[in-house]
Amino acid sequence: MIAAYVNSSMPTEAVDLYSQMEVQGIEPDAISFASVLPACGDLSALLLGRQIHQYVERKKLRPNLLLENALIDIYAKCGSLAEARAVFDGMQFRDVVSWTSMISAYGIGGKGCDAIALFSKMQNSGLCPDSIAFVSACSHSRAGKVEEAYSIIRRMPMKPNERVWGALLGACHVYSNMDIGLITADHLFRLAQEQTGYYVLLSNIYAKAGRWDDVTTIRSIMTRKGLKKMPGASNVEVKDQTDSALHDMEEEDNEYHLAVHSEKLAIVFAISNTKPGTPIRVTKNLRICGDCHIAAKLISKITDRYIIIRDTN
Repeated sequence: MIAAYVNSSMPTEAVDLYSQMEVQGIEPDAISFASVLPACGDLSALLLGRQIHQYVERKKLRPNLLLENALIDIYAKCGSLAEARAVFDGMQFRDVVSWTSMISAYGIGGKGCDAIALFSKMQNSGLCPDSIAFVSACSHSRAGKVEEAYSIIRRMPMKPNERVWGALLGACHVYSNMDIGLITADHLFRLAQEQTGYYVLLSNIYAKAGRWDDVTTIRSIMTRKGLKKMPGASNVEVKDQTDSALHDMEEEDNEYHLAVHSEKLAIVFAISNTKPGTPIRVTKNLRICGDCHIAAKLISKITDRYIIIRDTN
């Protein structure tokens, strides 16, 4: 049931059900932990993840490939790369998922050089990687080299999937590359016709370029298909509890509601309810806007806090 909640993008319900297991005195096993850890990562529930890790070590549940991969995943999602790497280095056996999870952890954390170095080690280990093009594309996109990223995707030996095109569309939005953005969106609409986020992202690309007629066209298509923009929600862990802030508007309306974007509300809540100097980890279900990114950096400096925000980008 916990796994079902996780697979249905209901991490809060998954963690709540795990808590009920503990209350009822039911001892979780390796499968239970491997099922609930992804939910902890989705909610930035690092403290709970660490508690589970301690229990795993105490009960000597390692080596367990599925469980260890899940531990790497939660630490990566919470921005704790050192802990993710410690789990990775301590594994007796590693599969493609293990290597890819750690490479992705470095990618998420902006450690492109470490990601490429680890990829080289993966090649030397004898395993056949399936994500080099994706990792390379993400690295080029982060550097603003959208054209180079698109060129790599076109030369991939395997057919690019939704995740690859989605990463490129996000880069097109950040760096205002309209031409490649339109090509990328066309691929995505054929791969995932009912995925609202890609329509919203293309709409935001048009909005940044001031092409309001095209924005209206995209919205009309969404209305005709019955697609609605997902409201923005941010999760933050405070005192072993995960709390949510809910609020968001369309990008072109953002300037009127900048003060109450969900990630800002989550940061303020965490500052008000934790001791000075406590790191703040926020998970957002949408892409963070530029203003909130700048605001988070300023708040981090002013309050002397380590602030990590993980969005869908």
